Amino acid sequence: MWPHKGMATMAFAASAFCPAVQRGAPGTLTAAVISTGRPPAVGWPRSNAPQPGAPRRRRFLPSRQPSPSAQLSEPSPTAPPPTPAEAYSPAGTVSPIWELDFYSRPVYGSDGKKRWELLITDKNGVWSHVEVFANADVNSANLRSRVAAVIADAEEKPTTIRFFRAAMFNMISIALSGLDVVAAPSRRTYALFDMVADRQANVYPSLEGYRAPSGGEGLPGFLRASAGVMDVSTTTPMPDALRGESFAFVQLPMSTALGFFEADATGEFFGDACRVDPAMADADPLLTGLCVYSKRAKGVAAWMSGAEVVAVKADVATKEVVLLCGLSTSYLFARLVGRIREEGKAFEKAKEASGGIHFLAVMVEEGSDEVEGFWLLREPRGLDSL
Repeated sequence: MWPHKGMATMAFAASAFCPAVQRGAPGTLTAAVISTGRPPAVGWPRSNAPQPGAPRRRRFLPSRQPSPSAQLSEPSPTAPPPTPAEAYSPAGTVSPIWELDFYSRPVYGSDGKKRWELLITDKNGVWSHVEVFANADVNSANLRSRVAAVIADAEEKPTTIRFFRAAMFNMISIALSGLDVVAAPSRRTYALFDMVADRQANVYPSLEGYRAPSGGEGLPGFLRASAGVMDVSTTTPMPDALRGESFAFVQLPMSTALGFFEADATGEFFGDACRVDPAMADADPLLTGLCVYSKRAKGVAAWMSGAEVVAVKADVATKEVVLLCGLSTSYLFARLVGRIREEGKAFEKAKEASGGIHFLAVMVEEGSDEVEGFWLLREPRGLDSL
């Protein structure tokens, strides 16, 4: 956790992101006011777009008016950051990052046992594979054999395979250990979540032996059975490697967020993007996010890349800002105290309005025109059918 020092006010508008969002008058206790009007386009000018091979950075428009942010304690020295995994591929192409689920489904056979399925898709949701397993064949050896066969037949070979079920960690890890891929326990399996939800709504109910799940049956452990939202009931201290000196809740249009991953602006950088509904992208809503400022921004961004950050949560009940990572880790990022608690409420309200889509950015300092890491995230919710 990072205790605050100096000014205790966070603004929803870091001026480098969205000048349309106005701050309350100096000295008042009002939180930043979110503009309800259409914001002007924010992003780098096309003529200045980074070219392939450019440094690992993305440019924002120059700051117009620096804004204060909550201060964080100075981190202790850390080891050099790890080499980041491949983060993204252009939308519409098969990604070398795959997502895998191996689990029972709400369909019962004549023997009274559940049907098991192997589901695989790429991160962009362009390609998928579905395979039914007999209950007696559910083991790591058979799983490895089938995944190896899928890889052999695939035109785009995977470099990384993500999986989100903690209950299947051992079996899936053992199965993938014999293959030439990186096994990545991660809840950042957005395409897979959509695939499973679609099958739950449109495929399983039409099959003989289907029984609608109830009481949280089959629900991943990181979701609360009552609400189907991310569980952040237990947090652990933030590693030094992920710390910065200050932070702020900020906003920017979705078009700017997606611009980081456009084909003509994809120089090497730390980041990843969830899938976005085309209709939502066309609407270009204003997104909310968390920006971390650090003199070690490049190192922090590199470590963030390896942490598999899936969502940022401002938990008003526990008065904590939490980074949700990996399969089940919840890092205590900061405390929601005083006026910051109200801004946390506004952050969650804005995130809810966008269907859980938000972002995490890492920059050297507030007012900078460059960013070292950017992640477009989607908080998994409403996944009771999984």
